[in-house]
Amino acid sequence: MIFLYHSKPVDMIGNNLFPLNEMQTTLPEIYKLEKTKYINRESLMEEVIPFLNCKWNDVLHLSPIDPKIVYQELINAGFSPAKDVLFFKIPLDLIIENLTVIYKYETEVGEKGSDQFLKFSKKEFKNLAELPVGTRNWYKKCFE
Repeated sequence: MIFLYHSKPVDMIGNNLFPLNEMQTTLPEIYKLEKTKYINRESLMEEVIPFLNCKWNDVLHLSPIDPKIVYQELINAGFSPAKDVLFFKIPLDLIIENLTVIYKYETEVGEKGSDQFLKFSKKEFKNLAELPVGTRNWYKKCFE
């Protein structure tokens, strides 16, 4: 079975994940806390996602890459990531195709363009075994 992953917020309330912009009105205190992830990259919050015609923070961001692989790549880049992070493991069958896009993340942040987004298809989707080279390079740059 193929899965997508999302980290579980440390102080999560309930069992449902919500896009950041939705939390702004329904869970304002949590919104304030979660939006701190965008300090020094606030413009990303206004990015429009091709094919979905909504903002970056109007969607949930999931990863097709097992968190263990991401964790190891962060260590390889020089980081010491937290070891106690929990993840939701979401079966691909629960994903709605026309409400989903793939962000390839093959270039560094700030260099992305509409060519980095692809329409999603369950038939063509394969669980990725490793991070794209651009992502690994971005991790190294961030550590420096």
